[in-house]
Amino acid sequence: MGNNKQGGVEVVTEKFIDEFLRIHPRGGLPLWFRNKTTHQTLDKGDSWQLSIVASKNHRKPGNSNVVIDEKTGEKRYVIADSYEEIVLFSMRFRKSDLSGEVIVDTDFSQIDSDQLVGLN
Repeated sequence: MGNNKQGGVEVVTEKFIDEFLRIHPRGGLPLWFRNKTTHQTLDKGDSWQLSIVASKNHRKPGNSNVVIDEKTGEKRYVIADSYEEIVLFSMRFRKSDLSGEVIVDTDFSQIDSDQLVGLN
């Protein structure tokens, strides 16, 4: 197994998908998963971090220009949409030996899919 940059990314991407589907079998994924998630690969120097992410819209229905900070309850007024990236599943892979570990694994049943932004 080569761990040059391109070959290493290809190998860890395959490992990432295999581990994700081992933990979250395809038949058990929520209906919203396919249309409201995407993936990202980040080069972290000595490792790669691969993640499945979704975007959460902060707007409240019927009140399109108000954003409420969930932590402080503070209201802010915005001109454009405001989104928060939510990491649903993430693994870190060491470049030295391509070994990986799960660092984020979200319980999908706890996600309010109505707040997620759909992908076009």
